[in-house]
Amino acid sequence: MYVASELQCPTPSQWQFRARGRCNKIEPWYYCLFNENSLKYTDFCRNKQDFHQPGYKYVVSGNINGKPCDLERFQPFKFKTDGYSRCVFEKSVCNEEGQVNLKNGTTISDRTCRCDYTGGYAFVTKPANICFCVPSQEDCSCFKKHCKEKEILTPGMQC
Repeated sequence: MYVASELQCPTPSQWQFRARGRCNKIEPWYYCLFNENSLKYTDFCRNKQDFHQPGYKYVVSGNINGKPCDLERFQPFKFKTDGYSRCVFEKSVCNEEGQVNLKNGTTISDRTCRCDYTGGYAFVTKPANICFCVPSQEDCSCFKKHCKEKEILTPGMQC
């Protein structure tokens, strides 16, 4: 007995294999998008490729429509339907020792972290901005910095 499972979109590296097996010369572009009506992924072929502005992905909701990236993902460049079914990057998590979340980022940018200077933490490596870092672009590791007696650590990581 064969039990059908829910469709899973291929990874970008497997996208062309699925396209060759499913599509033809008239409709060569393979799509695998979330269908908001059935709440499942659906795949189909079209005669053109679609692009959407940064920060958006495509979904099926009657037609193919653009929708902002989910809160935990971001898309800093144009979304294209050839190879992707969701916004490309997952946002970083600021949960290593001494790290705290500064900003959640946007649909086109990662979240930013800082070291908890109120708890005595400072960056191991100085980031591009002395007060915060972008985990997807730089090392955001923190360490416990010991200040002299009667000194406190500032937001700029100085005693």
